[in-house]
Amino acid sequence: MLFNELIRSPFKSETYENQQSLLNLYAKLAEAESEIAGDNEGKDFFELAKKLRRNVHGKI
Repeated sequence: MLFNELIRSPFKSETYENQQSLLNLYAKLAEAESEIAGDNEGKDFFELAKKLRRNVHGKI
C-alpha cells in the first residue's frame, strides 16, 4: 500500500485517532490511580461545579 493511500484513507485516520484517544485516556487513568495511591486529594467536585456554572451562566 502506498503511503498516500494510507494517509487518504478515512478509516485508517479514524483508527489512529481512536488509538491516540485511548492512549491519552489510559495515561490519565494511570495518573489518577497514582494520585489515589499516594493519598493526594483531588479537587472538590462542588467547587468545580460552581465555577463551571458561573462560566456557563448566560451563555447558553
